[in-house]
Amino acid sequence: MAKDDTDERNACDFCKQGKVVCRREELRFRRTTDRGVIHCRVTIPVKKCESCGFTHLDAAADTLIEDAARRAYEQLRPE
Repeated sequence: MAKDDTDERNACDFCKQGKVVCRREELRFRRTTDRGVIHCRVTIPVKKCESCGFTHLDAAADTLIEDAARRAYEQLRPE
């Protein structure tokens, strides 16, 4: 693979100039459900541009978030 191909693949989709790096970050969130409020904490991959700060979550992050919410929901007793 040519160096230019790699640079384009790692370029920011927003500013088109900055380098995008992927880091794992902890996300805490809560949701109101029909069984009550769930509180979740999950570590997800976050892609962030070093130049403009644009942040992107990919499908893998979405899946991890939904799985954490589903597990927390299943632990609540039905009302």
